[in-house]
Amino acid sequence: MSLNYDPGSAVGFNETWDTTFLSDRDVSSQVPINFVPHPAVYLSKACFGQNRYEDNAAETCLSNLLASQIRRYVIDVYWDTTNNRFNLCPVELPRSSGNSSQVAAANADVTASPRAFNTPNARQANTTTVANSTSSVVVSSTTTTTPSSTIVSSNSDTQVYQLGPYQCSDTLTLASITAVFSDYLKETANTIDGKVLSWILNLHLASTYDAPATVRDEIPAAQLPNTTTSIRAYLDDVSDVLYTPVTLLSDRSNLNSSWYRRGQQDELPLANYFTTYALPNGDIATNDGWPDENYIQLVKGARLLVGFGNIDSGLSGYNTSMDSDRVYAPGYIYSLRDVSIGFNGELATGCYYDVDNFAVDQVNNSWAIAPINSVNPPTLGDVADNLTTCGISQLLNVTIDGATADQNAAPYQDFGSNAIFSWAYGQPQNDTSNNDDFRCALMVANDDYRGHWRVEYCDRYYRVACKEPGSPYRWRLSTHSVPFRLADEVCAGDTTFEVPRTGLENTYLYNRVLTDARDDAGLLNGVWIDFNSLSVESCWVTTGLNGTCPYYQDSSARRSRQILIPTIAALIVLILTVFTILAKCGSNARNSRIRRRGEGGWDYEGVPS
Repeated sequence: MSLNYDPGSAVGFNETWDTTFLSDRDVSSQVPINFVPHPAVYLSKACFGQNRYEDNAAETCLSNLLASQIRRYVIDVYWDTTNNRFNLCPVELPRSSGNSSQVAAANADVTASPRAFNTPNARQANTTTVANSTSSVVVSSTTTTTPSSTIVSSNSDTQVYQLGPYQCSDTLTLASITAVFSDYLKETANTIDGKVLSWILNLHLASTYDAPATVRDEIPAAQLPNTTTSIRAYLDDVSDVLYTPVTLLSDRSNLNSSWYRRGQQDELPLANYFTTYALPNGDIATNDGWPDENYIQLVKGARLLVGFGNIDSGLSGYNTSMDSDRVYAPGYIYSLRDVSIGFNGELATGCYYDVDNFAVDQVNNSWAIAPINSVNPPTLGDVADNLTTCGISQLLNVTIDGATADQNAAPYQDFGSNAIFSWAYGQPQNDTSNNDDFRCALMVANDDYRGHWRVEYCDRYYRVACKEPGSPYRWRLSTHSVPFRLADEVCAGDTTFEVPRTGLENTYLYNRVLTDARDDAGLLNGVWIDFNSLSVESCWVTTGLNGTCPYYQDSSARRSRQILIPTIAALIVLILTVFTILAKCGSNARNSRIRRRGEGGWDYEGVPS
C-alpha cells in the first residue's frame, strides 16, 4: 500500500506563524546544521504509542508531524526474518503471500516497551528501569502466550493482525515512511517551504509472531539483511535529496570548491563553529565542520540526512558498511545530553550556557539532543523552549495526553512551535496602520519576553547588540541608544552589529543584557538586533538596512516560492539553454521550463535568484 503526504485539514498555521517559521529558519541558515537545535519525536510514541501499526493512521500521523514543523525523527525498525524486510511492527508478520496470510497470530498480556536509541536491551525480560533523561522508561515482563489466529481487519490492500499487544498491518514497512517523506519533500521543494530533515534509525530484531514478548538471540548470518534488503535499499526514493557521508567527506576535503564557493559573505557558513587547515596548494579544508542549511538546500539540492542510532544485539552481525554511502554511523548525527528538568520546565542541569566559557570547543553542543520522557502537557512548551535556548534539540518521547498525532495533532503542533528560539508568541506582529517603519527587531529581556524578540518602530532609540569576533557567544552592548538606521555605527572597536543565530547565541546575549541591566534597567526593554523587514513587509533579513528579500523579484511582487535546484544543476541548465538557442530551438527551450505547484495551489517557475 503506497502512502502519501496528506495532513489533516485542521493541521496548519496562520500567516503570522508562517512568517515566524520562515524567519527562524533563515536567521539560522548560515550556522552549521550540527549546531542548530530542532524539535524531534520518537515515532514509536508520537504515532504508535497505542501499539497500532496501521497504514492509514501512520500516513496521517507522519503527515501531521511534518506539517507541525517537526524536523528530526527517531524511527524504530524491526528486521522480520520471515519476510526478509524491515517493518515498523515489533513482531514478525505471518509469511506474506500476495495480500493474504494464513498463519496463526499470538496474543499476550504484556506491557509494550518504548525503544530508545540509547538503550540496547530495551525489550530485555524481567527488568524495570526508570531513567531521567538519557534513557526511556522501560517496563517489560516475561509472560505466557496463547496462540490464536486473529486478523483484526482486511481489505484488498492490507490485512491487520493482532500480534500480542500489537495490531500490525502486513504492508507497513520502512518503505512506507520513505514514501510519505518523499511525497512531502516534493510538495515542499521550494525556497520558502524547504527544510532539512533528519532520521535516526534504531535497528531491532523483531520477535516471532508466536512469542511476541520474547527477546530473540542473535540470528545466523544467512538470516541477516543483504545488499538488496539493507537499509540502503529503502532509501532509493529519497536518494536524490540525501546529504550523505560521502558528500560530507568530499565537501570537507576542499572548502574552496564546496562551502566557500558561493563567495558572498551572507552566503557563507559561519566559520567560528568549526576548525580549518590549509592544504599544500593554499586551499582550505576541515575535519570537523558541517555545512549550513543554505548550502545543503540551495547548492546541493539535498533535504534529508539519515543516521544509525542503536543496533540491537540480535542484529550485531548486520554489516552497516552496506549503507555507509547513504547512512551515517551510530552517534554521528546525534549526541545525547544528560539533562534534568524541574517541575516548571526549566533545566536544572545540562544547559550548554556557561557564563565562563565562550569558545565553541568548550561550549560544544554539536548535534546535542535530550529526550523528554515524562512531562505534563502544560509544561511541555516550557521544556521545549528551554531546551532550545540551551542549545539542545528536544526529543519528544511521550504520547501527549495518550493521543497520537493522527488522533490529535494540536499538542504536537504546539510542541513544534514552542521550539522556536527567536520570536515571542504572536510575533512578528504587523502594524495595522501599515506603517513602513514598524519593521525592526528587538531582543527584550524583561519578564514578559525573557530574551525573545518583538517588532518595534525603527526610529525609536535603543542600545545595540554587538558581537565580538572569534566566537558566536561573545556580545557587547553599545554605550549609546540610537535608531535602527544608526545601529551599525555605534558598535565599538572590532565588534559588529549582529543578530543571534541560534537559541544558545540568544541566551548568551540575553544574559549579557541582564548583567548590564544592573547599571541600566532600561536595557530590559530591548536592544536592537540586526533583523529587519524594511525591504518587504514580513520578509525578515539579516543583511542590514539595504538587505533585500530573497523571495521577491521586486518590492511590489508577491512572495515567490521558487523550486529548489542545486546551483551546479542550474548552471548546466543555463549552458544547455544557450546551446539550444544557438541551435534555433527556442521553442523547445521554452517548453522545457520547470513548472511546479505551490502548497497554496498556485504555480511557480524557475530557480532561486
